[in-house]
Order: sequence, then C-alpha cells, then structure tokens
Amino acid sequence: MNSIDLAILGFLIEKEKHGYEIYKIVSDESGFGAIYSIKIGRLYSILNKLEESNLVHSRLDTTGVRPPKKVYRITKEGEHQFKNWLVTPEKHGRDLRINLLMKLFFLEELPKICDKDVLANQINECQEWLERISKEIKNLRNDENTQFIVKEFRKSQIEGYINWLKWCKRRINHD
Repeated sequence: MNSIDLAILGFLIEKEKHGYEIYKIVSDESGFGAIYSIKIGRLYSILNKLEESNLVHSRLDTTGVRPPKKVYRITKEGEHQFKNWLVTPEKHGRDLRINLLMKLFFLEELPKICDKDVLANQINECQEWLERISKEIKNLRNDENTQFIVKEFRKSQIEGYINWLKWCKRRINHD
C-alpha cells in the first residue's frame, strides 16, 4: 500500500461514506486537496484495491429514490494499518512534502484518533538523518569539494525540516 491508499482509510475512520462523499472531502482545496490531487476514477480504483485487501468493506445503500450507492466502511485491519502509517516516520526527506502533510491533515481532523507522537517520531527520525550526514561531512577529505557542498546542502535541508517540525508541534500543542 502506498501513502495515498492508506490516507484514504482515514476518511472512513469516523463513519462510513460513499465514494463521491469521500471524493468531495479529498478534493477540497481548503483541506486535503491542498496537499494531494486525485481524480475520481483513481479514488474508486483505490477503494476497490482497499476492499480487495480487506481494509474496507462495502455495501449497497438502497434507501431513498436514488439509484443504489456503494457505501464503504473501514475494517479493524484497515484501522490498524491507517494508525500504523500515521505514527511511522517518513524515511526520506522527499516524502515529507506530501506524506507528512497528509498525516498532519489527519492530526488536525481526527484529534481523538491521531497521536501527536507523529511529529515527535518524525523529529527523532530527522535528528538521526542529521547525525548521519554530520558524520559524513566530518569524514570528507579537503579535496572533496563537490561532495562537501552537496552534503552541506542536505544538512541544511534536514535542519530546516527539524525547525519546521518543531514549529508544527508547538502550533498543534497550543490549539
């Protein structure tokens, strides 16, 4: 499962929903849609994949005069996978840009379900990255100028991630 598949599970944590209802939430550009864009066909493909994996179940809702709608609900295994995804830190800086922002969305939307350790776990992971790259920089020879420049760039990125994560943690803990 990739991160968007697991994120879709989060929209079913509090109550069951039909596909278009999920799509409206996912595509809302003042919320999740500001982080990730998804077409409705891809959403239904993901829902089918989640159902095949027994992470969601569906049923046909035949109430009312409208045609039947497929309604999805998360399974216990789906809930477990979603919560595990939330607290697992991203292993690469490139994944912070989307995956961590998706996790922060749920941290705000589902405060009773989402553990604020999401940020602490990611800060710890980034601290490990920083320690590793700092050691690599110390071990460079004086004539390895290009590697030094690249590693210093990466080090400054990681320091920026850590500062931003700490800012997020302060902001969320004050709300």
